[in-house]
Amino acid sequence: MVNDTKAHRRAQQTQWLLQLGVVVAAVGLWSSWQQLQLIQDLARGANIPDAVVEASDARQQLIGFGQLGVGLVSAVVFLMWTSAITKRLTQLGVIDMRYAPRWSVWGFIIPIVNLFRPYQVMSELWKASEVVPGPDDPWAKKPSRRSLRCGSSPRSTDAFGSARGG
Repeated sequence: MVNDTKAHRRAQQTQWLLQLGVVVAAVGLWSSWQQLQLIQDLARGANIPDAVVEASDARQQLIGFGQLGVGLVSAVVFLMWTSAITKRLTQLGVIDMRYAPRWSVWGFIIPIVNLFRPYQVMSELWKASEVVPGPDDPWAKKPSRRSLRCGSSPRSTDAFGSARGG
């Protein structure tokens, strides 16, 4: 159960850091807009004190370092989550996983390999963590209204309106 908590904690940290990254990116967008306004004022010949220009540059630099820091920490925590969840799935008995915990991380880092391996690793994690109901599972015995409505004909639409074959 300790590993479940560890993987869950890593997932929560990753989610929190990604949300923080969105906030920092929004602040960066606002700051860049302010910088653009300042540059346009300078191009029009406005008399802007050097202290204002330097303060704007310092603000841009601080936000840039903040974005870099949040991005790097997010990447490290995400890779730690990827490793933790791969280990946990192996401990739970998933035996046909192609990528070991170590390679589930290195696949994101190695050049050229990082063009295709992240998709493969995440696809494998998604498929391996899918819950398949057993014969005694009460949820497997009763189809929901949504599944009756969406899957009742050979050619129907799902909840998002996408056509799918039956």
